[in-house]
Amino acid sequence: MVKALTITVLATFAASAYAATIPNPHYLCGCFQPDYDYGCCTHLNGLWDGTNSCIFPNSTAKVTAFQSCCKGIGGKETKCKLIHTSD
Repeated sequence: MVKALTITVLATFAASAYAATIPNPHYLCGCFQPDYDYGCCTHLNGLWDGTNSCIFPNSTAKVTAFQSCCKGIGGKETKCKLIHTSD
């Protein structure tokens, strides 16, 4: 019981610390060519979320550049969504 509680508290702390590093609001973009998402994300100094999305500050220029990069490497579709997180 104590071990489970400790893990829960640590996980909550880690999630809060991670959330503090993400700008608000921000874009969450995916290229639908997962082998290459990471390359376009790092090329544009985005924050890779570890699955298949890249996080950018609220900047249309970054989103446009990500879409161009994705298309340039043969990506079939790019989707970006503006996310508002609570502070």
